[in-house]
Amino acid sequence: PLALAADPLLDQLCIRLAERLSTESLVTERGAENGPGKTDTLALACQAKALAFQLFTALIVNLPASGVALWLDHVQGRSQVSGALAWIEDYLDQPMDNASLARYCGLSEGQFIRNFSRIIGQTPARYIQERRLARAGGRLLHGDEDIERIALDCGFANRFHFSRVFIRRFGIGPAGYRARRG
Repeated sequence: PLALAADPLLDQLCIRLAERLSTESLVTERGAENGPGKTDTLALACQAKALAFQLFTALIVNLPASGVALWLDHVQGRSQVSGALAWIEDYLDQPMDNASLARYCGLSEGQFIRNFSRIIGQTPARYIQERRLARAGGRLLHGDEDIERIALDCGFANRFHFSRVFIRRFGIGPAGYRARRG
């Protein structure tokens, strides 16, 4: 996890975006026929992306040189764990263990776990779980697929396992999360 120093400009941008999102969702919830059009939606998406880029810029500027080097290696696929990261993204639905991931990186299991934790900031198991949850969350928000199908496609043993992990991480079940999408 990275923390940013207080920045009144970023705070204001976040507040303005939150206000705009609130206004847009209220108009949509009321079912107004002249709700937000394509131009408004595009402008809102641009505003959100601009804020994300501002936040990334602030993070990069505040990283020590060693952190920037690690980040660049990671982004350019030159880190010692790049092979494992690619495998994880491509095969999230498959069972994974540290020994197999270590082989993709040409490292012993111990070296792999140490390097992965140092570079990514999480253990491989935690990272895999977070990626699975992120993918599942996106599918819950942007589709109407059956929760059981999402659970299996994202590497969970079944819907019940998925629900337990999801609730532990987000404090709400998958069905409740989907219902809140507005």
